[in-house]
Amino acid sequence: MAPSDVGKRMSDTELAHVAELMGMRFDPIGPLDKMTIICGGVFYGVTLLLLIYAIINRNYAPIRAKNVRLTILVYIGGSMWFVGDIATNGHVEMIGVWSRCKIWCLWFRVFFAYTFSAAFAIRNYALYRVFVQHRPYRGLGFYTPIIGMFATLIAFCLTTQFISDEKTVKYVPAYEMCTYVWGFRGACLGLLWLIWFVVLYFVLRIRNIHSSFNERIESIIICFLAFSTVLFTTLLHTIQPEYPLNAKLRVANTWYDFCMGNISMWVMLAYPCFNCMFNKERFLQHWTRKLHADGLRKEYRVETTENKSSLPLYSAFSEDHKGSDGYQETARYWREMQFSNPQSTAVEDFEYQNQVAESMRFTPQRQVL
Repeated sequence: MAPSDVGKRMSDTELAHVAELMGMRFDPIGPLDKMTIICGGVFYGVTLLLLIYAIINRNYAPIRAKNVRLTILVYIGGSMWFVGDIATNGHVEMIGVWSRCKIWCLWFRVFFAYTFSAAFAIRNYALYRVFVQHRPYRGLGFYTPIIGMFATLIAFCLTTQFISDEKTVKYVPAYEMCTYVWGFRGACLGLLWLIWFVVLYFVLRIRNIHSSFNERIESIIICFLAFSTVLFTTLLHTIQPEYPLNAKLRVANTWYDFCMGNISMWVMLAYPCFNCMFNKERFLQHWTRKLHADGLRKEYRVETTENKSSLPLYSAFSEDHKGSDGYQETARYWREMQFSNPQSTAVEDFEYQNQVAESMRFTPQRQVL
């Protein structure tokens, strides 16, 4: 049915009567729905403040190591996914523009849920490429699978856009709700499961990397949150496909989604941002010492055959020489140092640590040679 045909909303009594005839429960939109929208908005608003702080302080090495640009993509995907949930889960009256189901169910909910999930796939793929394959976080070999993944997601959504609503996402005037057709519902959930299994694959591959950036722990926590959320959504769509008519179920689904989206952001950014606020220099020195103690200097540098020099694999340090932050001296030192022999000995590593320590003005613990 075209949106122009659904401009007048049925009364709650009429909707309840229709649902009763169909053997279903109908809960009208009420305070619980409004509270859900407000809480989700507040949560994403607070998380946005955290993200803005990370952007402002993106040259602080522990924050920069989190890949702020990719984290922005995570936030956009999560927040737009929440907007899609508001319409798809029936927290607003589905009349007028809200009855355009493909806008909200396909693009805002499905596509941005994929975007959110794909951003984590990229993040873990980058860690795998740097710390396991010892390859740079750039170049054709890095971007080709990423471009291929997003091209597949966009092609899936664009194809769906031009397929009949009766075979994908349609408006049901009897219930005044948007619903996914069974085959398309399964395809959407299947693709979402596939993305997170890809994330899980890379999480398992990086399980043995050193913990200088807590990436392994963060990835495990986020994976657990994601799989529990996707499992709940799958069960809900399978067992109770008319869940938007039930206030408790639609609210539970939306809370699951936006809690997962916000907690994932805080898992990545809270610790370095907190230390940047309250323990900036000391944490930076501790973080730099741990970076070197874990032996990650080589993972952040790759030998080139042309000039026997090294380039960063995964840049945690700012390229800007300006400012007074202590890490910038270290960053400049790392750029100026050239390692022609990749097979450095423990003695050379210890001498290098002493030189870095001198520039940072801290005393390293002596390594056992």
